[in-house]
Amino acid sequence: MTLTLGQANPVPGKKAGEGSDHPAGVVSVALVSDAQIAELNQRYLGRNGPTDVLAFNLSEGEPQGQERVWGEVVISVDTARRQASGSLEKEICLLAVHGTLHLLGWEDDTPESWQQMMAETHRLLDLITGNGWEGEC
Repeated sequence: MTLTLGQANPVPGKKAGEGSDHPAGVVSVALVSDAQIAELNQRYLGRNGPTDVLAFNLSEGEPQGQERVWGEVVISVDTARRQASGSLEKEICLLAVHGTLHLLGWEDDTPESWQQMMAETHRLLDLITGNGWEGEC
């Protein structure tokens, strides 16, 4: 799956596109198994075991004039299925947006930053779905 996104802003408290230095671009989303994401997690982050989502920034050193590829978001369907409080589709949508925010520079390594990132994830999902994030993506 490939998402084509317009301008977004990684700064909490600002509206999408407001003061953004992130041009429109493409994000690739790969749906994989726990075994596959555990291998990537170990290889690139030195962490053991599966995780729900990984984000790989691919935009550095990109030639000018070509379509910008922000990166790849890798989602474990197995982990998404286990942690979904609603449908699997809804959890995968949430993880795709969450991973894209990581590509834009958001971090969730403290309780406060995790809370801010989850609030932004839900805000964006509300904008995408237009239904208060009650329905499906």
